[in-house]
Amino acid sequence: MTAIRLFMHAALPGILGAMVCVAAACTQRSDCELVLDDFSEVVRIAPSDSVDLEQFGISTPSSVIPYRDWLILKLSGGTHLVDIVKPSTGERIECFRIGRGPGEINLVMTIQAIDSLLYVFDAGKQTYYTLDIERTIEERQQVLKDEIPLNSGNGVDVFNRPMFMYKYGSGYLSSFINGDNTWFCSLNDGLDIVTEIPLVNFRSTDELSALENSAFQLSSLFSASPSGTKGVAAMADCGTFSVFDINGDSLTERVRKIYYEPRLYSLEGKMISPAHDRSNTQAFYSAASTEENIYLLFSGKQLGDMTDPTYECSHLLVYDWDGNPIRRYELEHPITSIHLQAGRIYGVSTFPTAAYYVYELPQG
Repeated sequence: MTAIRLFMHAALPGILGAMVCVAAACTQRSDCELVLDDFSEVVRIAPSDSVDLEQFGISTPSSVIPYRDWLILKLSGGTHLVDIVKPSTGERIECFRIGRGPGEINLVMTIQAIDSLLYVFDAGKQTYYTLDIERTIEERQQVLKDEIPLNSGNGVDVFNRPMFMYKYGSGYLSSFINGDNTWFCSLNDGLDIVTEIPLVNFRSTDELSALENSAFQLSSLFSASPSGTKGVAAMADCGTFSVFDINGDSLTERVRKIYYEPRLYSLEGKMISPAHDRSNTQAFYSAASTEENIYLLFSGKQLGDMTDPTYECSHLLVYDWDGNPIRRYELEHPITSIHLQAGRIYGVSTFPTAAYYVYELPQG
């Protein structure tokens, strides 16, 4: 997840619904407290299961997806992007070799599994890959089902190239660096832009250019409800998220929740991305959802604290689809991402050692 900080015109269709800003009161509170104090119900939970991943030679996992008795692990270092591991036998299938040659990938932020397919978007090559999980496991080697180059579409120009892609139903959610005041957008199945959601106008970033604001807000994670009718986008570099309705390929933003202002400054033309002040509080590193609720993994750590990685998060925040706080889970061991399945949260950690964790969410 460290790489996520490095890559970071149309009017909003419909009427923007509620705009929610949570500001500090007379008593000064930290950015982290502004978020955590929004929850009156706090539940502490311990992992129900854990697996040492270093026994399989894995030291840099960044996310995990359980698949039957296998684990699909995204890696943040090494020679390839994905390991598919069977903990009971120690079997390990290496997929998506990193490189610039034929059949190799270059720059991937997230992976996503839907049914028996694994979706991998290479932002460097602007190519969407679909891995056949069943056949890959059966043949014990990578088996691709599809490979789609995005530059065949006409909705995204050479500069406005997607960095993050999330598939839902027949469409996609995407964020990209642009000068058109766009935070994120929806793409149809032909990869044309359908709806653009505008950037957040923070007071603290007034001096940044449109490109710098876009590069900063690019670092957002997406999730859509199982029905594909509503979604959430949450920023990694600031305590802000958006809740929106999905109608086919179109989006209508309903709620925008802003907990605190980011602390950034311009590098005056040296880079598109603005620099982060060491006091900037990192926010949401992963998102998941059900038909009833939104789940956001919150860091709350400042960049200046070099002893505690910001991407290791112990706060799991639950909201309803109106952005109202429901419950805060305090995880006994921090994790770097969340995958929600059958009432369980699956995550991985790299600190102090690489491991896989399962948290059973209390019912009721």
